[in-house]
Amino acid sequence: MFDNLFFSSLNAFNFVSSITECDDGRIAGTDFAEHFELLPLKPLKRNQYFCFLTNECLGYLNPTPRSTAKLNYLYRCSVCKQYISPTRGTCFEKMRIDLLDFYKVVFLWCGHDKNKRVLENINLNKNTIVDYFQFCREVALDVLIDLGEIIGGEDRHVEIDESVLFKRKYRKGRLLANQSKQVWVVGGIERETGHCFVEIAPNRKMPTLDEIIQRKVQTGTTIFTDEWRGYNNLKNLGYIHYTVNHSKNFLNPHNKTIHTQTIERLWKGLKESSPKQTNGSKRSEYLIDYLFRRRFFHGKNPGERFNLMIEYIANQYRSELFNNANFEP
Repeated sequence: MFDNLFFSSLNAFNFVSSITECDDGRIAGTDFAEHFELLPLKPLKRNQYFCFLTNECLGYLNPTPRSTAKLNYLYRCSVCKQYISPTRGTCFEKMRIDLLDFYKVVFLWCGHDKNKRVLENINLNKNTIVDYFQFCREVALDVLIDLGEIIGGEDRHVEIDESVLFKRKYRKGRLLANQSKQVWVVGGIERETGHCFVEIAPNRKMPTLDEIIQRKVQTGTTIFTDEWRGYNNLKNLGYIHYTVNHSKNFLNPHNKTIHTQTIERLWKGLKESSPKQTNGSKRSEYLIDYLFRRRFFHGKNPGERFNLMIEYIANQYRSELFNNANFEP
């Protein structure tokens, strides 16, 4: 049911009916959650899960109706008699919104636009939606950290540049607090794969650039930069280094492959995705958004992005019940 065709055809108009089609009288979105292991499968028989509350307890967990519970039932241990919620350890454990509203917010975040059709059907205030957007960013950050990607290598070509993401206005309008200082970002992009990194940096001095590049780019990589003096130590660090003088040319006149136009396009996309009113605490969040979407969402429609995000959420918020299951007949 929830296959690739399902997600490729998922859109704002059929979202609710598609997600809830198989619920058959259950709480909306439950079947979807169980299919993707956002929730443990509700047992069809007793004694399907073991109690894990204490090391000594070897009891079985059996579903017990409870109208006040989020899913209308809890598990009760046959030995210690304690109750466990089926949402324990999942993304729904501390959630105070309906499952279906949660899916809508994730779908809206994946679409990365003001999808009015979805927004109109979410009975949540703006602050709640913002909170769950932040949840999506935290999942995205964990994915990027787990990826631990280092770009470059022998016979690989990486363009590196630094850019001001925010800067002071000059005699134009009112100076915003978040624009009172220059905020530098350092980034690199591998030409062969399109993989990239972007980091907020305190400055663009040589020690700062050396530390970031050594952490993000493999030695032996061919690196292209402008002629900023902060890059002058790269050859000593084990990199092959070529430069282009941007005050005279966009391309090196002696070798047209020596340029930084690819990373310049990256800056353009990053700046367009970051509102000018963004304050200091939010700048990193927009970097996470941009890098995650560029790495994982490129070329996918909103339904396919939603599928990918649901899988990442399920991996990061996995119920302990899955590790204490008894599926033997």
